[in-house]
Amino acid sequence: MASDAPAQSDLYSAVTLAGVLSTECVVLAGPRDEPMPQDQVTRLDAAAPGGFIVGGTAAIPDAKVAGRTLTRLAGNDRWHTARLVGAEALKAAGGADTGTVAASAGAEDPAADCTGDTPIFVASDAAARSDLYSAVTLAGVIGTDCIILTGPRDGAWPEDQQERARAASSNNFLNGYIVGGTAAVPIEKFEGIGYSLRRISGQDRWQTAQQVGGTARSIALMEPAEEDEAEDDEAEEAEEEEQDTQPTYTALSAGEFHTCALRTDSTVACWGLDNYGQSTPPEGTFTAVSAGGWHSCALRSDNTAVCWGNNTDGQSDVPDERFTAISAGGGHTCGLLSDNTIRCWGSNVHGQSDVPSVGYRMVSAGFDTTCALMIDDWFQCWGRLRALNQGDFTTLSSDGAIHLCVLFANGGLTCAGPIYGTADSVAVRSPTGAAFTAVSTGRNHACGIIDNDLVYCWGDNSYGQLAPVAIEPGTISLFAGYAAVSAGNRHTCALNHQGAAECWGDNEVGQSSPPTS
Repeated sequence: MASDAPAQSDLYSAVTLAGVLSTECVVLAGPRDEPMPQDQVTRLDAAAPGGFIVGGTAAIPDAKVAGRTLTRLAGNDRWHTARLVGAEALKAAGGADTGTVAASAGAEDPAADCTGDTPIFVASDAAARSDLYSAVTLAGVIGTDCIILTGPRDGAWPEDQQERARAASSNNFLNGYIVGGTAAVPIEKFEGIGYSLRRISGQDRWQTAQQVGGTARSIALMEPAEEDEAEDDEAEEAEEEEQDTQPTYTALSAGEFHTCALRTDSTVACWGLDNYGQSTPPEGTFTAVSAGGWHSCALRSDNTAVCWGNNTDGQSDVPDERFTAISAGGGHTCGLLSDNTIRCWGSNVHGQSDVPSVGYRMVSAGFDTTCALMIDDWFQCWGRLRALNQGDFTTLSSDGAIHLCVLFANGGLTCAGPIYGTADSVAVRSPTGAAFTAVSTGRNHACGIIDNDLVYCWGDNSYGQLAPVAIEPGTISLFAGYAAVSAGNRHTCALNHQGAAECWGDNEVGQSSPPTS
């Protein structure tokens, strides 16, 4: 591509193209009215046959590349050239032609209808021009017309562009991409909108363009090539058959390094670390399951309980009682009896198995702590975390050493623990402003369900436990379509509305890989 100021759009389109093609050979042809620099001629001569020219003949005259067979990518304007680069890059990399490249209207302020289209968000100030043309190239790869400008980095998001974003959302939820860092497109601009937006950003403009290209390649080449109608029918039937054989679940529980779930046929499946047998459940049918530190427990239909796995502290020695709920902690287990009392057994180093009073309706055993909801709407904790508070509570979750979240009847949420940087409890607010309907605490992170559908996680993300896709530190991500969520030590699992289990985060011992049969 040319290397003068008017060719800046071509430059970043070309670098994005390089990312798609996995090449580092971007050759600068020099200003349009000057010869190609000798060092760049040498690089071109050393390159393999073939290649691309990004820009028209005014930018790079044919004479500059005489003797080489190159495909020129030049549209009606800079915007169209960037889209053309993306579409041709996809084909050159082995992907299917999206068939969406058409002459643009020549306007760099997009106005295309975004309804049902994948949005790509990018800032619109002068410093973001490189991001803009990388974004347009990405649009050419994935076949979208929906480039949405979020305004200057320190300015307001234009109302017409917000309207386009709303048109692209489904049930007020956005799935798409952001090109540029948080300084260019602050996450605060998306307040009040549910979203799962993948941010693509490097340490500088050049690296961002390369990463956009690499992302575009990975996205595009996951798409299957076109097949004839018979092959399409066979593939669809095979997919439907595979889906029919996928296990579905009614409940799941993420433990320290393993996960257990209750199948629709009431049997239990577990996956992940099995050094104590915690992922090898007994035969039979059950009504509830709980994965703890290195042991697991479940309730049978007759309300008897069974535990398996580690029993160093007696945490798997179940008393001969009838329980209405069971919760496996780190080295202890607690069960709720029909008379609203709680019985705990196993480790008691911190007093986590010494139930202080009577009159409970829910119990949650953490690593060194036990918490419970009382029938008079108070909640109480014992062990390493000791607390007694009154309120209109509906559920709670305790994990880690002293990590607790309590859900109010009105959908408000309050949490306490080291991850919040204070000795006091803090209110956790939904990014959408909507109420929480469920909560689950892990070792150093927690997750909630918003509006019975959206998963929102917060806290430590060292292992990717906050989201099923990579997110930048400080980024808020919401993921739609889930009915339940469970936060483990360094991983998270959720059930979608079809009953399929999905997990993300640490998968060193398979704790994030649900069985496929």
